[in-house]
Amino acid sequence: MPGSYVATAPSPISLDPGGQRMLVDGAPVALTPLEFRLLTALLRGNGRVIPREDLRAGLGEWAGSRSRSVDLHIHRIRRKLGPRAAALLTTERGVGFSLRATPAPVESH
Repeated sequence: MPGSYVATAPSPISLDPGGQRMLVDGAPVALTPLEFRLLTALLRGNGRVIPREDLRAGLGEWAGSRSRSVDLHIHRIRRKLGPRAAALLTTERGVGFSLRATPAPVESH
């Protein structure tokens, strides 16, 4: 049909740079500055896997920085996202993390 289109569901996650917070399904969720920077990098990746080392380099050095700091902050972000949105933040084992705009399709067996 001319002029028709298939609408895609909006992402349940967005960022409010002025407030240094994320919005999950429109509800504000506070983030630490490091969590905000991580989430910004993941959103800019548009669903691509961002290597752990790239994420770590983007955070820079800070007091308490350790090799597993990225993993710790990703864990905290997942808790804040809630179950529906947390399913969008995936781990590529041994490589890094990605943030999809929409949930992966459910496979039926």
